[in-house]
Amino acid sequence: MNKEFYSNFKQYLTDLTTKENNIRKDLESFKTAIGNNENTIELENRINKELKSFKEAIDELSEAYSSKNAPANMPEDTLDARQKDIKKFSTSYEELVKELQKLKDDKYSFKGQITEDYRNKEEYQGMSSGELIYAGREKMNKQDDRLEDLTVEAKKGIVAAKELNHEIKDQNKIIQDVNEDMDRVDSRMNKLSKRFENYVGKSSMCCLLIFFLLDAALFGVLVWIFTKIKRNFIMN
Repeated sequence: MNKEFYSNFKQYLTDLTTKENNIRKDLESFKTAIGNNENTIELENRINKELKSFKEAIDELSEAYSSKNAPANMPEDTLDARQKDIKKFSTSYEELVKELQKLKDDKYSFKGQITEDYRNKEEYQGMSSGELIYAGREKMNKQDDRLEDLTVEAKKGIVAAKELNHEIKDQNKIIQDVNEDMDRVDSRMNKLSKRFENYVGKSSMCCLLIFFLLDAALFGVLVWIFTKIKRNFIMN
């Protein structure tokens, strides 16, 4: 482990303080640039690099003053005090990261003007707020056009569904009328069948009666003729 971590501890603290202050200044500049709708890609990249360097310096110092790496002859109170100083910078780093993220959220979310999140889309990185708002409006216009097309198609579908519903109702009415006609025809056929059966039955009886009457009359005529001939034969 580098001995300067222990011999030049104050210098390391000074360096960390300088890094922290530089990051805070750049964050203020970043905030101002966002408010002025300026392009912030270079400033944002610089802040990310500064944060990375700040974190690496903190981690190195924290590792040097861990219980396993700290010099065995270092007083316990000194080690504890230095670990607390390092911890303060770790807390500052986390705060700086959150502050940067908040500024990025404000920039790439368009402050609620659109619902889509552009923070992680590469094509929008580095744009000014004005450029992002314009891009968002263009996207919303395209979405509106698409929604309008979908609305038209939906209305066509509703009209087609209504027409189909009317056709189905008409077909059902026709089927109902046909069924009613079939019922009426079936009823009439049944009545005609019964009438025909009755007629045939009655007609058969009449025919038989007429046949018997004709037979009786013919028999009577034959008897009369036979009697007449017999009388004439006897008289002669």
